[in-house]
Amino acid sequence: MNDTATVDPAPLVALVRRLRRNDRSWSAGATARFDAWLDSLEREADEREAVAARFLRIIASTQHVGFFADLGIPPPDGFGSELRHRLLHKMLPVDFEDEQLKDWARRLFGHPAAAAWALAIPDDRWRRLGHLLGVDA
Repeated sequence: MNDTATVDPAPLVALVRRLRRNDRSWSAGATARFDAWLDSLEREADEREAVAARFLRIIASTQHVGFFADLGIPPPDGFGSELRHRLLHKMLPVDFEDEQLKDWARRLFGHPAAAAWALAIPDDRWRRLGHLLGVDA
């Protein structure tokens, strides 16, 4: 049994939905909600520690290769294999594996609009979040 089995994804999914709402792109409303959440983490040590522990447990106990491969590093498969994989992925339901970081990212930002929204979050907000969670780069 891995450590991610004890991490319930529901609070993180709810957080992303609450921060994003129906925004298709980064907006003034999204900025205000994200900043308010960061302010809350700054004020509330218990909340900050709980979020940090959840994220760090996921990162420490998952495999990252598939996540980075999904970011654009091409697979070693040929065109036919890749096409088959993509078609099957479209037709069959997604089977999330707790030990895969890419599946955690899909849970949180599964829809392309949600992923685009997350990628549009300004770098200074990500740096602030990292600082608050104790993972400064």
